[in-house]
Amino acid sequence: MSGAAIDATNFIENIKEYIKRDSAHGRPSQDTLNTYMSNINQFLQWCNLEARIHPLAAVQDDIKEYRNYLWENRQLRVSTVSLKLTAIRRFYDSARLRQLVELNPCDGIFAGEDPLLRATGIKYLNETQLQNLISLIPATGVNNLRARLIIAFMALQGLRTVEIHRASVEDIDLDHGIMIVRGKKRDGRIYLRADTLALLLKYLKIRGFAEKDERGTPLFLSTAYHNKFGRLSRCGIRDIVDFWFKQAGIKQENSKMLSCHLLRHSCGTNLYLRTKDLRIVQEVLRHKKIDTTTKYSHIEDQLNKRYTELIPLEIL
Repeated sequence: MSGAAIDATNFIENIKEYIKRDSAHGRPSQDTLNTYMSNINQFLQWCNLEARIHPLAAVQDDIKEYRNYLWENRQLRVSTVSLKLTAIRRFYDSARLRQLVELNPCDGIFAGEDPLLRATGIKYLNETQLQNLISLIPATGVNNLRARLIIAFMALQGLRTVEIHRASVEDIDLDHGIMIVRGKKRDGRIYLRADTLALLLKYLKIRGFAEKDERGTPLFLSTAYHNKFGRLSRCGIRDIVDFWFKQAGIKQENSKMLSCHLLRHSCGTNLYLRTKDLRIVQEVLRHKKIDTTTKYSHIEDQLNKRYTELIPLEIL
């Protein structure tokens, strides 16, 4: 393909190669690439058979129409629709890079709020959404590894923003994968997953010089000119998470809804849904009282329990 003029036909026929080239600095995982291509091919088929439009001629109303099709005809959950829109957004980003479209028609279009969030009152990202979010972040480059690690610490280890900010190299036993967490009121201890530890070691290997402060050697470094080599601020952490939330279609531009704490809630919720054990969730999130943890059990309770069925009336 190199050296040949890229037109609409060429682009569509070779879309897999272009998506691979443009995702994760040219090195997306096979699972990520397969997911993108499956969702893109479904969209291309819809354009051809249902909408009767060329995909590169689609406008925002067409994307909204496809979203409605996914909602109404396919009866998909919002998290699944969000994943499909992310793949389509990647398709048009690749097309823009090759000047085949002027604007990305997916920009500003999101899947909406998951009804599960309204039912439970706890906002969280399910496993599919989290995997999509992490997979979007390239696994190379110090800033990308920093972002991946921050999100992993929050979504998989349950850390708070302030605990990310306070994390120091001296707090970590790299040989045993144990980390002291400096909390708001008291310190705690977490046991790192093998993949989180491997990502941490990879980040530390290329991170470079860090300037010590009163807490020790900062784990996460700022890249700001006035604080280079210094500790990443809480605002800096929020900016990083916000950026990738927007890239994944989790958060809309200029929206103040959804914060870093969403990732900690996601850790607690997904862990409970997997284990059904509040004591495990309490230990991982380091809640002092079990009462703080019980809110995570309400998700399954509210969806699966119908207490009013105990009233012996017949209405059918």
